[in-house]
Amino acid sequence: MKRKTPLILALLAALLSGSCGRSTPTQSDVYSFMFPDKGYTFRKVKLGMTMQEVKVAELPVKPEAYSDEITLSYRYTLPDHKQILTDFYSARLKSSLNSDILLSLVAHVYFEDEVEAAQIYNEFQQRFTEQYGLPNGSYGSLVWNGGTEYAGNMEIRLFLNDNKKGFSVNYLSTEVSLKKQTP
Repeated sequence: MKRKTPLILALLAALLSGSCGRSTPTQSDVYSFMFPDKGYTFRKVKLGMTMQEVKVAELPVKPEAYSDEITLSYRYTLPDHKQILTDFYSARLKSSLNSDILLSLVAHVYFEDEVEAAQIYNEFQQRFTEQYGLPNGSYGSLVWNGGTEYAGNMEIRLFLNDNKKGFSVNYLSTEVSLKKQTP
């Protein structure tokens, strides 16, 4: 028994030291793709940027794109058949504003199965709750009201799709700064 005790203690110590080093779980590829840096609203984009700045920020990714006077739309394809469709809307969306600043963005995230969608939905819910406090609504349809130094006040909506194989995130600036308004 004397010989086994040091071996058991060594194994126990190794197990304990391995679990103590894991303070935060790893993030999903979707989460890491959409939030590579905490200083931005989505990817390398912030509400309040000009639409041209959004184009430049997304250029390195080379997504499938569409644009018009009001909207920039991008399709991102991730491994395992995951799709992210994102629409960036300028303040021109509101007819009274003649501005090319980013007023809102909507990201639709699609998966092959409900379980993965729910896991990543929960990951997003945790991020938004940590950043903006407790949400209004119930699971599947949540709303946060918050703000950041770079975007001012905004509303964030997170909702599951009807088929539960995806979800959408909607950021809407509720404090449009017209500093970058065009004549």
